[in-house]
Amino acid sequence: MRYHLDFRPYSRHFSEPTPLGQAQALERAGIIVRLTDTSSGSVGYGEVAPLESFGSESLDGALQQLRSFCGIISSDDITQLVLTGFPCCGFALSEALLQSRIAAVARALETKKPPIDKVPCAALLSGSAADPAVEISRLATLGYRSCKIKLRARRPEQFPIPPETLLSAARANNIRIRFDANESLSVSDAREWLDVLSNDPDSVEFLEQPLDRMMIDEMRELAEDYPIPIALDESLGALRLSILKKESMDLDQFLWVIKPALGDTFLAELASIPQDKRIVSSVFETAIGFEAVLRHAKDSVIPAGLGTLDAFAPDPWKLHTAGPFIHRIGWTRLPYDKLWRSVKQH
Repeated sequence: MRYHLDFRPYSRHFSEPTPLGQAQALERAGIIVRLTDTSSGSVGYGEVAPLESFGSESLDGALQQLRSFCGIISSDDITQLVLTGFPCCGFALSEALLQSRIAAVARALETKKPPIDKVPCAALLSGSAADPAVEISRLATLGYRSCKIKLRARRPEQFPIPPETLLSAARANNIRIRFDANESLSVSDAREWLDVLSNDPDSVEFLEQPLDRMMIDEMRELAEDYPIPIALDESLGALRLSILKKESMDLDQFLWVIKPALGDTFLAELASIPQDKRIVSSVFETAIGFEAVLRHAKDSVIPAGLGTLDAFAPDPWKLHTAGPFIHRIGWTRLPYDKLWRSVKQH
């Protein structure tokens, strides 16, 4: 089936410099796509939100690929994008295609006012919080049961607040902490952190990406030696080619951070990663991409990593409300046309 393809680049300014991978970014850029069924006229929208540092295509590469279709694309073309190095384009167009195909069904459901899913979410513990222990207590009062904190020190004794204090606050408030190292640790550093965290394993949800993305065997040893689960994030993109080739890999020891907007859901299915080992995560999408991510997170067992909504100043692209449970707006309720028309303002 053939579809008419339109797309518009956008950019949004963060309210403060925000880490995207290893770099601090001042803005988030992406592309809104619109597919129109040439036979029925039904329309679907999606968002291309690449992060090249995580193994996706670049923004320029995505734009060139979309231009190459000259305004007409087929469902077979969309399937091939996921397999040929354009996972973000593939995700965006697949979501738009799905919307277009079930538009009539969605309209019928809207008249019956179906319940909207609530997706459990982990909080992002601000690095600028004056007292993280007090902040943990506040988050627990709001209803959060897990929160994420970035490791800003290679060794526990260099951390701005003693890790033991954080764990004590977590235990007192019945909340669990996920620590994200973003590939910043050596093996010895990681073992020092895990030695500390293992003193209170019930207060630790997992340690995320402690080592370089290619050090799979070393992280497997950490997972075997400590009671703290190891979650891999950047490593999924590094294993992309092996997964696509369906090479045999022993990945059962890990949890996996799945970023649907980067095509990770497709990789997770190919690698047979079970739902109870997936942590669905946002990459600072607009409301269009965020709603698509929520659709993939609605069956999550582990609270999703969706604490990105407060990173931007109020703008037309922020339609969801942050909290321990984030409500899906639903395709029939999201003002896609209005958002599409506002792209030129960004």
